[in-house]
Amino acid sequence: MHRHPKCKILVFSIHNEMAYVTRAIKAGAKGYVNKNNSPEILITAVCTIAQGGTFVDPALVQGLAIVLTNSQDESDKVEQLSPREFDVFCLLASGYSTRKVAEKLCLSYKTVCNHTTFIKEKMGVETLAELTLIAGRQGIIDMQQ
Repeated sequence: MHRHPKCKILVFSIHNEMAYVTRAIKAGAKGYVNKNNSPEILITAVCTIAQGGTFVDPALVQGLAIVLTNSQDESDKVEQLSPREFDVFCLLASGYSTRKVAEKLCLSYKTVCNHTTFIKEKMGVETLAELTLIAGRQGIIDMQQ
């Protein structure tokens, strides 16, 4: 993928999970704002980025700092997942059954089982509970709920 070097991307998303924030920033976004914020935050973000700065939603900054200081090894493993594997990983870690994941992503049950096997191999784990722990430590799911 090619993009103009002066292109300044601000992600304006409904997702406030750290995995989305870190992926966006690592992919080259200059900022990340949650859609639940006030219009003033969005204006501040746009102005900051237009002036050459970066902007991360203030409500997400602390979580982002924690994720970035967590185990880089786990983060690297999560980054190795394909986009589809990442979707499956997120849903499994959130407590969805394999059948529910298949239904939600419009995939066959067998395809989700295959993705699950590859995810476990890439992450170096054997159980869904271990996947959930990694997802929690990486800020992919909210462990407080």
